[in-house]
Amino acid sequence: MIEMKISKDTKIKKYMDGKCTEETDLVVAEYELKLSLNGRDFVKFTCSPDEMEELAIGYLLAESIIDSIDDIRLTGFKSIDSEKGQVEIETVESREYLFTDEARIVRTVTTACGKNRTFHLPLLKKNGWRTRYMKINYEEIQMVIKDFNARSENFKNTGGVHSSGLSVMKEILVFSEDISRHNAVDKIIGKAAINNISFDNKVLLVSGRISSEIVQKAAAVDIGCIVSRSAPTLKAIELGEKYKIVIIGFARGNRMNIYTGQ
Repeated sequence: MIEMKISKDTKIKKYMDGKCTEETDLVVAEYELKLSLNGRDFVKFTCSPDEMEELAIGYLLAESIIDSIDDIRLTGFKSIDSEKGQVEIETVESREYLFTDEARIVRTVTTACGKNRTFHLPLLKKNGWRTRYMKINYEEIQMVIKDFNARSENFKNTGGVHSSGLSVMKEILVFSEDISRHNAVDKIIGKAAINNISFDNKVLLVSGRISSEIVQKAAAVDIGCIVSRSAPTLKAIELGEKYKIVIIGFARGNRMNIYTGQ
């Protein structure tokens, strides 16, 4: 069995106080994951080497390519080597429209979260958008974000990963980490779906900035609130208002900024 490590001890030279010493540092790994959809190459991720199927399923849900996990007939992961692997997913319907000349562009999700292809969510969302903001208990948000910030052992050890979680009230239901903040969100969406956890009245917790892409992912699965210790972008706030998603940034200690749904 091929061993895949999220991080690895690496020899480095550290310069401090005018002196250079040889030390060992824990550095995060990058993994190349290919998603094959109905027997065809569909998307390639640069990711952390864990929760591969969760990442792939979450990506399909977050991009509105599937509406629920019931749209999947078969799924499986195979490791090619310590740095490459493939997830194969077969859907109930063929989804040939994804492979037309217009849609078939090279699809790559990098560690910087840049994607050179996107689907238009308003055209693909079948169940409509939220019509009202969910009610938020700010004291519970303060408690759950404190728990969330304390959970990331990989970040504490390496400083090289993003975290994402899904919570209800004061409880974190699922938690994931990845070198890409978008992948971390996809992983918790996939993990929740696999475990039959509803997204209704749940809070999405993220460690990095809240971008428009993160809001779109939340909207695709009907998550009603996004909380981060970092800032949102203007486009994220606009989409939060459009999709009636509560956007909370700078959630640290006893403070937070509420950008939508006050």
